[in-house]
Amino acid sequence: MRIALLTLLVFLNTALSAYGQTTACGVTVNAGTDKSLCFPGGATQLNGSITGDYMSFSWSPPVNPNTLQPTVVLNSTTTYTLTAQTYNPSSNLIVNPDFSQGAVGFSTDYINDPMQIYLPGYYAIVTSPDLIYGNFPPCDDHSPGQGNMMIVDGSTNANDDIWCQTITVSPNTTYVFGAWVGTIVPIALAQIQFMINNQPLGAPITAPSGVCVWTQFFQTWNSGAATSATICIRDLNTANLGNDFGLDDLFFAPLCSVSDPVTVSVVQPIATAPLIQFLPCASGQLVLNAGGSSAGPNYSYQWTTADGHIVSGANTLSPLVDEVGSYTLVVTYNGGGATCTATANVIVTGDPSNPICLCHPAGPVELQQSRYKHFRRRIEPGGQYYVSMDHGQREYPLQSEPDQYPGRCGGDLCADGHQYRQRMQRHGQRPGRVQRGASDRAGR
Repeated sequence: MRIALLTLLVFLNTALSAYGQTTACGVTVNAGTDKSLCFPGGATQLNGSITGDYMSFSWSPPVNPNTLQPTVVLNSTTTYTLTAQTYNPSSNLIVNPDFSQGAVGFSTDYINDPMQIYLPGYYAIVTSPDLIYGNFPPCDDHSPGQGNMMIVDGSTNANDDIWCQTITVSPNTTYVFGAWVGTIVPIALAQIQFMINNQPLGAPITAPSGVCVWTQFFQTWNSGAATSATICIRDLNTANLGNDFGLDDLFFAPLCSVSDPVTVSVVQPIATAPLIQFLPCASGQLVLNAGGSSAGPNYSYQWTTADGHIVSGANTLSPLVDEVGSYTLVVTYNGGGATCTATANVIVTGDPSNPICLCHPAGPVELQQSRYKHFRRRIEPGGQYYVSMDHGQREYPLQSEPDQYPGRCGGDLCADGHQYRQRMQRHGQRPGRVQRGASDRAGR
């Protein structure tokens, strides 16, 4: 007769993930795939599963103890561990646990006499109760067709040991003891008490009410400082009539814990860059610096601008630009079922070390249209001149007295004479021409 596995307290028909699972002692534990939540966190469901025969399970940190798919609420990254309690079927320490060797390997206060099995305090090792007493029903042992069982008529003395065996154990180790119990006569049901080293192991267990129905019972025990365990089984029911039952497939082995972790990350992307950055006059190009932003797996970047120009690297933390304007960086985290974003803005302006041109608007302002931008003039009553570029999006006043005219100086810009040449920011643009009065040049 084979040793039966412990009955599942909880059984799930859940398909295992191909990743993130732990297998040992005949059990596979899968706490689920790692997940992500955007800051500040919130609620999410864990998706644990266990396959194989196990006794119990738990989550750490503690969550709802009654489900493998609890809902958790968190505001910081947390790792949850799913643990199944089980045992290794091949590590049974009991001698002759299935009574296949007959009445050997254990001690007892009961009398082994098949002919008087109807009397309290007697037992017999048989394959079916009806073979030794005609009033007993025919019953298979716990593993049908595999062999023997122990038939017992409960004693009128609750302190009589039905079965005892002493086993060497390791200190400070948790063990599990189990046995299958079947009722032969459903009158005055047996009250089974497990004992180890003369101490009760859990509460008494009532035998099943159905005839020839096998039910498994078990208890865990920690050895503490002990190096041996004397295991005994008693029947606390002292009724003279009825109280007939069977024992089979005893088990005692170290408890096996199988664990698997899952991490729920609370993600807060960072997008950071200096708010003001200066476009060099000499090169006309600038690499924006957002190196302090979030980086790593699952992160991506996107730069955009409405009034500037990105030459390259729009999907990096260091794009190359060649125009003044406003630029926006979006940092995106996409992983673990969450998409989280952060934004930073950068204003690119002219180089403050560049010379400033001061001009006298002595006469009419005539502007030549460039290939890419339009220059227009506007004159307010009183002689106030304005010049605009980029289809009127930016407009600068020209005072009657010397004033600063924004622009990149260099070459013949603001040269002495009556011509003023404004260089354009974008390479390849045709400069505009302005009819001006006397001009001078100042530096900063």
